[in-house]
Amino acid sequence: MSEILKIETLSKGKYVVALEHAPYETPCYITSWLASQSIPVKEIKVWEREPFPDHNEVLLLIIMGGPMNIYEHDIFPWLISEKKYIKEIIDLSIPVLGICLGAQLIADVLGGVVTRLPVPEFGWTHICRNNEHKIHSEIDHLFPNTLEIFQWHQDTFSIPEKAVHLYSSQTCTNQAFIYADFVIGLQFHPELYENDILNFLMLVEKDTGITEDEYPKMDILDRIFLYQQGIEFLEKLLIFLLSSSKISLL
Repeated sequence: MSEILKIETLSKGKYVVALEHAPYETPCYITSWLASQSIPVKEIKVWEREPFPDHNEVLLLIIMGGPMNIYEHDIFPWLISEKKYIKEIIDLSIPVLGICLGAQLIADVLGGVVTRLPVPEFGWTHICRNNEHKIHSEIDHLFPNTLEIFQWHQDTFSIPEKAVHLYSSQTCTNQAFIYADFVIGLQFHPELYENDILNFLMLVEKDTGITEDEYPKMDILDRIFLYQQGIEFLEKLLIFLLSSSKISLL
């Protein structure tokens, strides 16, 4: 059973903000879990240039994935203002979680570099904990030694200075990092339920032109039960990050 959050500190108009970059890259499990905790969430369609909320209203910033690259400012000029907003939120010590493109955006604003992978990662990937750099013992339990996790990316980030490198895979060394104990970047997708993955595959094929011949569709479907690992992992991270927002745990 998950821990329950006390919501009394959520008065005064604060809520979780989710920045979205495509109609098929929504918070999915995150939204339903927050609803179960009676925590309000505001989803911002960045690609439609919806305005960013006032910093003082943000309880936790979640930055979702998307098909664009973080350096395509000429095609997606709103990336410039989004990066500025992310940096301002981090500078205010407001907790941040970035998923896929979201993690790449965080790495970029923290001084990291985002580049093309030699081989894209699509589908289920085995990732391993990087134990070379230690993290605080009170949060070590949040990060299991291994995960089988859903991936969909062609770019990769470098680990920003002062951030701790958390996970690697065989084809992508930098899978996750934590910065200053309140900013987490995940290259992978732990937020997808089974049906979300099915919808994602259908919509991403239409939006990007990627065909079934270019990714392991049958393996994704055969092992779709692995989504549960991501959900369990993500729930612990959400509880931790909301605790960083001064929400007390029962």
